Amino acid sequence: MKKKLLFLLTICSLLLALCFGASAAVYSSGSHYDERPDYPNNPYLKIIDGVVYDDVTSMENGNRVVREYHVIDFFATNKLVKTAVKINIVPEIDGVPVTKITARYHPDTRNETVKELTIPDSVTEIEHLFVFRALETVRLPQNLKRLGDRCFARMDNLKEIDLPKELTAVPQNCFKGCKNLERVRLGGKIGTIYPNAFYGCTALQEINLDGVGRIMMGAFAKSGLRRVWLSPYTELSTQMLYGSEKPIFYGCGQLEEVFVSSSSFYDKTSSFYIPAETFKNCTALKKVTLPACRHLTIGENAFMNCKALETVTNGEFIEFAPAGAFRNCKALRRFEIGNWADRIGADTFKGCTGLKKLILKTDNVLLFDMRYPRYDRSWNGNFLRGIPATCRIYVPNDTMQQAVVSHGFTGRVTVKQMRDLAQNTRERV
Repeated sequence: MKKKLLFLLTICSLLLALCFGASAAVYSSGSHYDERPDYPNNPYLKIIDGVVYDDVTSMENGNRVVREYHVIDFFATNKLVKTAVKINIVPEIDGVPVTKITARYHPDTRNETVKELTIPDSVTEIEHLFVFRALETVRLPQNLKRLGDRCFARMDNLKEIDLPKELTAVPQNCFKGCKNLERVRLGGKIGTIYPNAFYGCTALQEINLDGVGRIMMGAFAKSGLRRVWLSPYTELSTQMLYGSEKPIFYGCGQLEEVFVSSSSFYDKTSSFYIPAETFKNCTALKKVTLPACRHLTIGENAFMNCKALETVTNGEFIEFAPAGAFRNCKALRRFEIGNWADRIGADTFKGCTGLKKLILKTDNVLLFDMRYPRYDRSWNGNFLRGIPATCRIYVPNDTMQQAVVSHGFTGRVTVKQMRDLAQNTRERV
């Protein structure tokens, strides 16, 4: 009897363990395939082609009036989750517009079958979508004004998308991990691209950022961009939100050219700032064109480890450059430091083993002052540290020559008149 009782208890324990494990698998996977909401005969819900709509009502003169409909679920049944290939959201129901998508499920809920999603122009706001892993085509409404965070994140098959002209921002993580996204057309009113918006979009090679007011941390980090065009009025922001610790273009291993346009040949009132580590580890970057402006600042380690960097146009306009701005740029052969240079940090050119010519058009001897008393007594500004002795330095007068030698440079220092230095800006190394 005891053996039979023990056997029954063992069987019960195993059954309970199996049930618990299956339940945990459903909830831990983030897929929720087997959990659908109950949609009883609710007169206020409409189900059309499997899409569930909820109404937004108000009371007028004691009467209930439907003002608009919101999409609360794309699939009314489990079967649709596993079989639907195309979703069409209707623009109106009984003459009442469908204006918003606000699915009730967690944004990690996945679907592996839907390839096409059509959203009518009546929709002005999308809070979030399922992760439609098979989605290839999506038509966004022309009147769309807001996208929620992570809207298209991890949609692996999405290849292109046009953002509507009324959209004013690309939200955080919006296209993160869309590894096959090749083309994005930004609407004309995009003011801000938020953190990690295109993080890890390895197939995205080009994007026109002209007119974008602000780009935030990690927006294009580890993407496949090959060329970047920026306006001098674009703010490269260092503001971080949750999970946005990477710099804007960090680790773009295929990036070859960065071009920042100038409003004119020389604008003495304008400013531009490239934050710290913005292009760090962009190992294929060959050419950088900086704007010709009065206040040009290159942040600490901004171009660090850009080992293929050969040309920096308008580098002579750099006013401030903290430590390590061009560190380990081994292919850099020639660099100019202009008359506006105020503070150039130590190790700015450390590891630039290919540097052959450094032209100093400035006669500011304080550039070499370790204390730099005009600003900061702790400032370590001897940028000569790390410059290879094989590099030849050109200076405009004997005073600068003495300053270069006295601050530790052991290579060749040549005095040339300022006009000669200006004329030889395109001299080949």
